[in-house]
Amino acid sequence: MAAAGTNAIQFKRVPEIVAENVLET
Repeated sequence: MAAAGTNAIQFKRVPEIVAENVLET
């Protein structure tokens, strides 16, 4: 299913999300 691909993309984006959260804090 596409869920696996979406999960992979989201997992690769984790560093971006973490960086955004750190900047927000």
